[in-house]
Amino acid sequence: MVLDELPTLDIRVSRGPDGGHVVALQIGEREFPVGPLGRDGLSTETGDAEAGARLFAALIEDPRVRSAWDVAAGLHPRRRVRLRLDEAAPELHTLPWEALRDDSPMATTRALAADRDTPFSRHVACAWEPLGATDERPLRVLTAVAAPRGLEAYDMPAIDRAAEERSLAEAMRAAPAGLVEHTALQGPCTLAALEAALEGGYHVLHIVAHGVVRRGGNP
Repeated sequence: MVLDELPTLDIRVSRGPDGGHVVALQIGEREFPVGPLGRDGLSTETGDAEAGARLFAALIEDPRVRSAWDVAAGLHPRRRVRLRLDEAAPELHTLPWEALRDDSPMATTRALAADRDTPFSRHVACAWEPLGATDERPLRVLTAVAAPRGLEAYDMPAIDRAAEERSLAEAMRAAPAGLVEHTALQGPCTLAALEAALEGGYHVLHIVAHGVVRRGGNP
């Protein structure tokens, strides 16, 4: 099954009527019963090595959600996982969802965002029309790693730029011959540098960086 044909498992996390948060899963036309997000989920710290496992445990803490996850995984071991977060709940957007990790004994997929069988993305509501796929080859990919100083002031862990760049380069070299043309952004990763580099006409921009959601929900 090619990636474009994978079924999509939508995970929606939103504020509930009692001030808590609720989780709803849907795959195709099949909708599952909703359940509450575990309270421990909101206390997860981004820099914690076990953050992804604790957040996943909170996500499927309710038996109804756990059952929905198991059914979806059983029916579709290979599936896209698309996360939709309530725009009116900024407290959800600060959590390390990309680190979601299923450590249960029967899990077929451990780190969701790092497993080729579960391409993972956060869905961002927008008014613009997403671009379609391109048939041009090679795919021109620009990668950029933002590792500014002073991250401790924001309670964020440091980014090892050299290690991230090595990892990206290894991943690009693993692509089939002729498929990818990779360029790594040199120098500081600033908006001006990105804009100048993108004038080169890249198909894909891959950024490794931290993000902050300010009070009021503004990123």
